[in-house]
Amino acid sequence: INPLKVRNKEHTIEKPIKTIYVPNAVVKKAGAKIGNQKECERIISLIEEIANDKTYDGKTIGIIALQNSDVYIKKLIDMTMKSFGEKFIKERKIKIGNTYDFQGDERDVIILGMVISSIDTEGEKYHFQPLTKLEFDRSFNVAASRAKEQMILVHSVTLEELNPNCNR
Repeated sequence: INPLKVRNKEHTIEKPIKTIYVPNAVVKKAGAKIGNQKECERIISLIEEIANDKTYDGKTIGIIALQNSDVYIKKLIDMTMKSFGEKFIKERKIKIGNTYDFQGDERDVIILGMVISSIDTEGEKYHFQPLTKLEFDRSFNVAASRAKEQMILVHSVTLEELNPNCNR
């Protein structure tokens, strides 16, 4: 997979692929739906960093939840609106959704939120399912190929916590 559509040096962000680990994050379960407050907060602070960095002037931003979680997506939409307002969201063409929402769409910077964590809000081990089916492979390919200049993965699990066959 070649996820980035790098054009030339003067139109490219220096570090095209970045990962940000969010320690001590927990998953909040609401029936079959899950959310991750600390990951959402870290994504909001990341957007703030981007907004204050001249390297990112005029860059468009997309946020993709890698776990199809309406709770997580709605939380990010609400937090983004509250933190930045409609004008900034329109200027940066900020779009928040799942991989299906981004079919045929691109942004200069794509932030991927993994959503899952190994601990739930009760302090118990959260047993997330490995995503091994071909449909998840395609979904992650869509997510990775939406970034024109930079892809940033925000995650609350370590590689060691993932099943080796998981597409995450």
